[in-house]
Amino acid sequence: MLGISGISRLSDPMGSFDRVLGFVLVVLGFLGAFLGMKTWWGDRKLRKK
Repeated sequence: MLGISGISRLSDPMGSFDRVLGFVLVVLGFLGAFLGMKTWWGDRKLRKK
């Protein structure tokens, strides 16, 4: 039963679209967090001087 639903989900374009969208959101979240940390760390370094 699970295998059949998994196959139908793979062949279903909406399912794969949802997966890609989720992946893109995760990547964007990681990039945003990384850039935020970088700017925050740079800000702290500038304040110490």
